[in-house]
Amino acid sequence: MVVLGVVGALVLEAASLAARDRVRDYWERPGVQTLSVLGVVGVAAASLLVEPELLVALGSGLVTYLVVLAVAESAARLGRYQDNS
Repeated sequence: MVVLGVVGALVLEAASLAARDRVRDYWERPGVQTLSVLGVVGVAAASLLVEPELLVALGSGLVTYLVVLAVAESAARLGRYQDNS
C-alpha cells in the first residue's frame, strides 16, 4: 500500500506540472481548497472504518507530496539565493 501512495502522489504531481497554470488557477479558489481538505479527511475517516490499509496509502502519498514540495521549495530558494550573490 505504501508503494501505491507514493506512486499515486508522484503521478498526481507529474500531471499537475503538465498543466501548471490551470492547476494554480483552480487551487487558488477557496472552495477547491476547502473541498480538497474535506475530501482527504473524509476518505481517511472512512478508511479507518472500512479499509485501514487505505490510510497507509493516503499517509505515504501525503508524505511523498510533502517531500516533493520541500525539495521544490528548497531548489527555488537556492536558485534565488544564487541569483542574488
